[in-house]
Amino acid sequence: MRFFLLGPFEVREGERQIPVTSRRQKVLLALLLVHPREVVARDRLIEELWRGSPPPTAENALHGLVAQLRKLLEPSDHPMLVTRPPGYVLEVESEAIDVHRFEALVDRGHAALVEGRNEDAARQLRDALALWRGRPFEDLGEAPFAQAEAARLEELRLRALEDRIEADLRLGRAEDLVPELQALVGREPYRERLRGQLMLALYRSGRQADALASYREARRLFVDELGIEPSPELQALERAILQQESSLLVSVEVSRPTRRQRRLRIAAAAASLLVIGGIVAAVLTLTGGSGRATPASASPDSVAVIDPKTNRLVDVIPVGSTPIAVAVGAGAAWVVNSQDGTLSRIDPRTRQVTRTIGLGTPASDVAVGFGSVWVANGTAGSLTRVDPRTNAVSETLRQPDEEPLVSPAALGVATGEGSVWLASGTKRVLRIDPVTGTTIATVPVPAGPLAVGVGEGAVWVGSLAHRVSRIEPSTNQVTASIPVGDESEGIVAGYGAVWAAVCCDSLWRIDPTTNVLTGTVPVGATPSGVATGEGSVWVASYGDGTVSRINPFTRRVTATIHVGHGAVDVAVGYGAVWVAVEPRNVS
Repeated sequence: MRFFLLGPFEVREGERQIPVTSRRQKVLLALLLVHPREVVARDRLIEELWRGSPPPTAENALHGLVAQLRKLLEPSDHPMLVTRPPGYVLEVESEAIDVHRFEALVDRGHAALVEGRNEDAARQLRDALALWRGRPFEDLGEAPFAQAEAARLEELRLRALEDRIEADLRLGRAEDLVPELQALVGREPYRERLRGQLMLALYRSGRQADALASYREARRLFVDELGIEPSPELQALERAILQQESSLLVSVEVSRPTRRQRRLRIAAAAASLLVIGGIVAAVLTLTGGSGRATPASASPDSVAVIDPKTNRLVDVIPVGSTPIAVAVGAGAAWVVNSQDGTLSRIDPRTRQVTRTIGLGTPASDVAVGFGSVWVANGTAGSLTRVDPRTNAVSETLRQPDEEPLVSPAALGVATGEGSVWLASGTKRVLRIDPVTGTTIATVPVPAGPLAVGVGEGAVWVGSLAHRVSRIEPSTNQVTASIPVGDESEGIVAGYGAVWAAVCCDSLWRIDPTTNVLTGTVPVGATPSGVATGEGSVWVASYGDGTVSRINPFTRRVTATIHVGHGAVDVAVGYGAVWVAVEPRNVS
């Protein structure tokens, strides 16, 4: 028996269609199919079936619906719909459900793309997309779970489509892709990866002027309708086209390529990966490097560099004592060394420390934005601004005491929404004007704020109080306080979600539209840092020295990279993943 949810709802036994006719039967079966071989509680089923307003007879009605479904699904003696407290479980393999086959193919296709197996990636992703027959759950009415699941799957379909186009671009099919990409950009005008792929396809088809015109059209749309500039990645692609960078071209070889040709092909593929890193910086990182031998593991007091194309450790960069946080931007990777109170600047092309900047106090976190590097100074309670043009401290901002005799510790810092956000003191977040350096708002939060992230239209704060707080930038008010399983030392927003690294072995996903936890992903021991980029969510786990790579749409770990010692923080940029590695026994 096979089940079809990616379009009109269908159940088939061979060539015969099983008649599931009533809406409530379809909703009940679809909800069980979304969670195959898992118990779905009666209360959840009743909530979805009657949209939050169940009649007094709802439980009896549910029993009746279950009995009807059993007659349809179990003509033989083999039980499929099983009662198991506190609800029911559908004993069916995920391969029998088109949604789960789709997700598995997307996972395999994405992994093949990352590994450079482009023909395999294109085939797997085409097979995945061919399973779609229309909008998912389209005949289930307004069932809340169906609407949320449909939105998730639509986003995953677009990501799979972008990956498939990426594979075809690498295989030299640019001219054939232009009409498809023009239609897609017309339907999805704000999707920058598709816009970049169109520009690249046009350029590779000998249509440089059209490629540049497509960028100008995108910029007008973004500036006029959204009031923002296109992303740095899209701007970098325009510059590369203007300069006719050779790395934008792809060479297709029928015979076995030479070593030099393989390197050129890798560089060209990296140049077209617009959604996963700056185009020019990505090429420089992959074709440059320090020239050191590939390490087996990272040493303490270093930054480990992971190549996201191979998921392998490719370099180890010695830095100061006890690196605790890392960020990218302003042309460099920046690492805060807590023990010796310094900030290391790393050139992403050479992967070498080019400057060590004294901070004068132990630090705890670092962020880049508004033309500056911002360092939270731990128990000193101050915020240091570093000018990346001069590699010098330009200002140290002292924060007022939270209450008498209490030092306003500064543990987490982030930039965005026009401000710098500092987790300061025992129960507050400060909003700081990046121009004047003055505090423009003080937002009370649950006790023990540890980490701050900005994105998806809000500011997110993880704390010792086992909660994630949502701050609305328009009002400087906490509008949601979301319970999580333990303290969260790392938090980031991206790919339509908020991701919190929660002690002691999980990544928690929060839906920013509903402020509801939507699942957890098992990762390494004691996750402490989380970042987004290169099409993935990355989690650094201090306890076992690993970095977990997670597909943000299927929520599955696609790679676990062992770097050794205490992987305490992670950042993504310039075509690489940067991991701060401190000694495991740091107190």
